[in-house]
Amino acid sequence: MRYVDADLYRYLIGRSDQSVNEAVMISRLDQQLRVNRLMLHHLTQVRGVQDIPPRLERYLSHYLGIITAVTSTMALRAGTSDRLTQRAGLWSEMRRADPALHRRLRRSTVGVLATLPGAWGEGRPWPPTAPPIGPMVSTDD
Repeated sequence: MRYVDADLYRYLIGRSDQSVNEAVMISRLDQQLRVNRLMLHHLTQVRGVQDIPPRLERYLSHYLGIITAVTSTMALRAGTSDRLTQRAGLWSEMRRADPALHRRLRRSTVGVLATLPGAWGEGRPWPPTAPPIGPMVSTDD
């Protein structure tokens, strides 16, 4: 057996068609929302019917929080009113389905950062753009 110092597999990071590319993630936001909803409903169903081990429940809740934060951020980055409505709908659906889980995820560090109030949380630019300052024009002619 001999060691050959050769690249047998080359993984190119930063290709435009990769699934972690922001534009690709935004274009596939419907899939991300579907995964969020499926996981939310599965987790609430399992928590309501069976006793699952606490470590498994903590893991699933944490993972749901992460993918919900990513989905919220991508919807915010998309910036369209439709995507922002879907983002708000996801969080309100979580509140209806499992209020305790919603409260725990919203109060977590990731949840707080994903749902910031104000301009940043609504997708508006910060700082707000002010009108340009120029010479005053009198209308009393």
